[in-house]
Amino acid sequence: MFRIHIARNRQPLGQFSPEEVAEGLKTGRFLASDLAWREPMDAWKPLGEFDNLPEVPDPEPELESLPSIIERKQEDIPQPAWERVGELGFFKALFETFRQIFATPVQTFRASSATSGYKRPMIFFTLISTLTIWVAFLYRVALAQVNPEALAPTIPKGMSQSEFLWSQASVLPLVPLLVMLGTVISAAIFHGLLSVIGGTTKPFEATFRAFCYAGGTASLVQFIPICGGPLFFFAFSILMVIALRETHQVSSAKATIGVVIPMLFCCGLMLGLTALVIGLAPQVLPK
Repeated sequence: MFRIHIARNRQPLGQFSPEEVAEGLKTGRFLASDLAWREPMDAWKPLGEFDNLPEVPDPEPELESLPSIIERKQEDIPQPAWERVGELGFFKALFETFRQIFATPVQTFRASSATSGYKRPMIFFTLISTLTIWVAFLYRVALAQVNPEALAPTIPKGMSQSEFLWSQASVLPLVPLLVMLGTVISAAIFHGLLSVIGGTTKPFEATFRAFCYAGGTASLVQFIPICGGPLFFFAFSILMVIALRETHQVSSAKATIGVVIPMLFCCGLMLGLTALVIGLAPQVLPK
């Protein structure tokens, strides 16, 4: 079989079979302007003028793996699932959101839209947080029945245990409003500090949405009696670091700083609000 000599810019590239030349023209290895010669030609001519080169079939497209297809499809679906509550239904969207954030928080927050509005994440966080606060109150009532002395350190001086519990119960209807107010304030604190350390790449709305979904999901652990409170802060810290890191695409160090310092501040704020509520509650009770 004859060989084709190819040169470019007066530099020889070598000798190749017709099949190799045809494939090289397809892939870009050889140029139509490259000079070529083969026996019994009298002179060199551009490779693009060569005839009788064999036909080379186009390469078959690389098959996309099933995991890649699944991952791409998941990225096309708005996340978390609560964003599609109208399509999925209330309970399916709720439980699917919990599953996504607990099982695959990195992928969920990475794929989450940063500008899809405040309404849905606010409803999600307010709903779960309100339920956990109400359930926590029921736990306190049950604890008072089993061990009345357990609540004694938290009861203000001059109040009986029943008056103390009734004072807390009187504030329960205000919990959703207080939660919504606290959500905006807390998200603003997280976003503000993250901005100070150069960790924000997206607007406040992105931080607000990350806070609502991370905090709402973490609140689930508060349904666990006794240890639910400490577990909440642990779960929330982890989820919020992931949420801020993936939402703003910043380093883990900046996301951690942006979570720990505001949490310390928010804890103090929450303690202050709790003390204020307890102090105002007796005034709400009917005489």
